[in-house]
Amino acid sequence: MAAERAEDNAVLQEISLDVFLNVQWKDRRVRIVSEALESMELTWEQRQLFWIPDLYIRQLREMRVLSLFQEMTSLRLYRNQTMRISIG
Repeated sequence: MAAERAEDNAVLQEISLDVFLNVQWKDRRVRIVSEALESMELTWEQRQLFWIPDLYIRQLREMRVLSLFQEMTSLRLYRNQTMRISIG
């Protein structure tokens, strides 16, 4: 009986976050061919040519992505074969 009352009185608690995400990883399959470049900016459309890790947020109920985020997204390849994606 007490357990039922505790469930009835449970309060759903949620938080809201504004996030800027910056993820980087090494991919030994890609490299910059030009000796003059230390890094190169790739277009958002070019992301389909590369492996990008899937990111998950545990216990996420709902996620709203503003269309503005796509404008604020960058994908960069560095000479040391590091790739970086920034979203936010």
